[in-house]
Amino acid sequence: MLPQEAHSGVWLLKDIDSPTALLGCGSCLDRQACGGLHLPNGSAMLTCMDLCHCADPSACDMVCPKAPTRFARRVHEVRGFQLDDIPRRNFNARPAPAGCVTLIEGRVSRRRPIELPDYAAIPLSRAITGRGLQQRAKTRDELVRDHGVLPRKGWIVTGIEDDRYVERAWRLPKHREVFKSLREAGVVFATSPNFSLYADAPRHDNLHAMKRIAWMWYTMNEAGLPTALHVNGRTSHDFDRWTQFIIDHPEVTSIAFEFLTGAKLVDDSERYVDRLTTLAQLVERPLTLVLRGSMQIAKRLEAVFDHVIWLDATPYFRAMHRHVAVPNSAGPLRYAPRGGDAAAPIGGLFKSLAMAAQRRYHICRSEISIPAQRSLDLRPLGTPSDMSADDEAAQLLLFP
Repeated sequence: MLPQEAHSGVWLLKDIDSPTALLGCGSCLDRQACGGLHLPNGSAMLTCMDLCHCADPSACDMVCPKAPTRFARRVHEVRGFQLDDIPRRNFNARPAPAGCVTLIEGRVSRRRPIELPDYAAIPLSRAITGRGLQQRAKTRDELVRDHGVLPRKGWIVTGIEDDRYVERAWRLPKHREVFKSLREAGVVFATSPNFSLYADAPRHDNLHAMKRIAWMWYTMNEAGLPTALHVNGRTSHDFDRWTQFIIDHPEVTSIAFEFLTGAKLVDDSERYVDRLTTLAQLVERPLTLVLRGSMQIAKRLEAVFDHVIWLDATPYFRAMHRHVAVPNSAGPLRYAPRGGDAAAPIGGLFKSLAMAAQRRYHICRSEISIPAQRSLDLRPLGTPSDMSADDEAAQLLLFP
């Protein structure tokens, strides 16, 4: 990732779909998989390898040709960057839920579990326990105990997390056994891990992350856990590859995407909404979208996808901060401090917030729109400090 002092310039590293790629892309051996980089304002870079500034490449963990031994090993572990060698299978995928599902990132009740009438979502790392070779899926009782919630229709597990947690999924021992056990523990649906595609890294690392996403999606479904394919991409060509992969694999019935970090800013959110819209139109069959991000984007994409599952962590975090929902006639819910004893149980508060968020989602209409995109080419070099290269939002620490 970029150092903090370089965050204001990260927009210079984002692909903007211009017709001209970097000068060195034409002779790259991986051009077919990569598609080339198209950076704003006539970038001075010749190739993506100009993004490598490691003083000692042997100590870097990126998938980079400057460390040839490790590079060959990492490429071999995913069997190359192409997506066409992922096996095709007829998975017994059950229909995915639709609407607003509350995401829980901690424990909301230490007494009697709070019953929810439908589903509850949790990060993948919170569905797994143990260290190293002893890692395993949590049991049904452990999931209820560790979250203080009892969802009547089952659990949804999301692979959208901070990198330190997502990477553990790739190193799990006996992947299939873990995912099969999650299914037996009451997990009814999942999304594949969201391995990050960094803007400040050579494209080889991006292509390796995409292939890992595809392999994990396949492994989770093969283990009997219905799983959405996370279509993480840095360029339009990345989305073209995902589109072709979905067309070639009719067993893909759901995809996932997040607007929390790299696609959060106005300039980027519109671009990714367009890319997701184009993907859905080209696939020409019903798809379910699992989304993390704003309710406004979720409502907009309901017009494109057959179903949208919006994972909303707001009720959990508001309950943790002892906030209550304030009535308002339209738009997202408003909140205010509850007051009273800060040590009082929050189980009842959490349930009321979760139910209020679901009601508001279903009655909210899509008239709320995202402001028009600003032009990247006209942005001054002194960009706002809120521009960030981080590809994940902060998460709760699972292992101390």
